[in-house]
Amino acid sequence: MTKLGFLTFGFALTLTLTACPGGASDPEPGPPTPGQVRRDSATLRIGGQNVAVDRYVWTDSKGLERSVSLKREGGGNSGHGGYAVQFSYIQDGVRVLVNAPGDPDGGFGYFVSHEQWRVFTDGSQGSVASKHGEDDSPLGKEFPVTEGPVSLAVGATAPTASHTFKQIYYRWGTLQPVPVEFNQDGSPKDRTPLDGHRKYLIPLEITWTFTAGKDYPRIRYRYDLEAAQVPPDALRFDLRGPYGVLDFDAGAGTVATSIAWADGFYKFSAAKAGGLTWQTPFTWNTPWKKARFHVLIFGGKYEMGLFEPLPSGQSLFTDGWADSRGKTGNTLPPDWQWPYQSLNYSLQGNDPTTGKKIAWGSSSFYGTSLGTVYAGDGLAQPFGYGQKAQGAQFAPAVDYTLCVVVGQSSDAATLTEKAASEPVPPC
Repeated sequence: MTKLGFLTFGFALTLTLTACPGGASDPEPGPPTPGQVRRDSATLRIGGQNVAVDRYVWTDSKGLERSVSLKREGGGNSGHGGYAVQFSYIQDGVRVLVNAPGDPDGGFGYFVSHEQWRVFTDGSQGSVASKHGEDDSPLGKEFPVTEGPVSLAVGATAPTASHTFKQIYYRWGTLQPVPVEFNQDGSPKDRTPLDGHRKYLIPLEITWTFTAGKDYPRIRYRYDLEAAQVPPDALRFDLRGPYGVLDFDAGAGTVATSIAWADGFYKFSAAKAGGLTWQTPFTWNTPWKKARFHVLIFGGKYEMGLFEPLPSGQSLFTDGWADSRGKTGNTLPPDWQWPYQSLNYSLQGNDPTTGKKIAWGSSSFYGTSLGTVYAGDGLAQPFGYGQKAQGAQFAPAVDYTLCVVVGQSSDAATLTEKAASEPVPPC
């Protein structure tokens, strides 16, 4: 089960001053040649442990240094690699470090997917994975990764650099197709057998791309159901990657003061200077045709967000059902209706939260042959992946790209919404 709602307690993360074989030792590496991205080898200090990373450094649209540090697999590291443990940027002449906390969810950019619950032939409900005693939404950071291709050697530079991690992210499903069916009232009609299940070992590629002159990195995910020979309608799952937690308020211990997102239909916003709670009013009825996005603001200025570098009309994402979509309200929507995962599992009662988890989101019908998915009454969405699966031997690979925003702005005007509105994405 995905680990939801852990608070960020901010273990310190700094660069060591001792040299690493073949890598940089300077905690402030300095920008590369203008118009270039540089790959460094470095060691970070996390909770008293050394962590070997590949650090990518570049200059953004203002000519200021930015960096992202990706944890390596092995090399003396505990656990597994394949995700970011530090971002940095320049704000008012000061280098700001955005660090991974010591939480089980700590770090950012790994993949997570939730298996959709089913109704089984005996009337029981749950996931196929749960029938076999396994996690139906594991954190991708818990699985080993291999690297490659990697476009730059350590110390080399280029206008653009990319770094790919590969892993197997499993999904439980059925051996034979079980097409999704609904009754007239919207309740599940299909029934999944109690046997005839399979654990599909599905290849996943995560590619980070950094471009000189751009403000934000891109992350591409390719989850190859076709390579794993998954029949259409054997699986049902959503997409939550990129996923994770970073102390993007630079360890200030602030609370969430605003959240905004845009799905395939409307923009949502909610803000409260003293800290968001479940009693905060919201609007979710502003029509939106630009790029999908999801953004959090803490302490009125510290920002982390995600956006898809495509207009919503070109997106292949579909949204899950939400009764609150297209409406306003005096209290935040129920947690299960949020299209993107973040504060909905850390807010408790009337108290603000310091929990900084942020992730993407989608409907939970990937792997199926549904041609249309509904996000609410009258909100039909063509489902491209389901349409591709119709009549095919295997379900298609799921392939998408998102951009990661880290910086400082305000509750009223976020960097993420601005980036999602630009005709040329700044990533």
